[in-house]
Amino acid sequence: MWRNKSTMRIGSAGGPAVYKLSGHDLASLNGQAQRLCRSGHTVVAQWQQLQRAEVTSGLLQRGWVQSLEFLGALPGDQATMTVQCNV
Repeated sequence: MWRNKSTMRIGSAGGPAVYKLSGHDLASLNGQAQRLCRSGHTVVAQWQQLQRAEVTSGLLQRGWVQSLEFLGALPGDQATMTVQCNV
């Protein structure tokens, strides 16, 4: 799933290409990096945030998060990854 997917080339200047990827989860971003960097890549930085009602403690909090998810008021799962392609 590719909600809010983006790929931005942030460097090359005669050297290896560097990309900043944004999407749903790190596994999807790793697949995107493999497609962009045919000869392999190195992960420079990565971050992921999961928004799940089932990991929220307390019945009231869980109900509140589920309501916000239903209304689309939560951003959902987010991940970013910066990769440098191998030469």
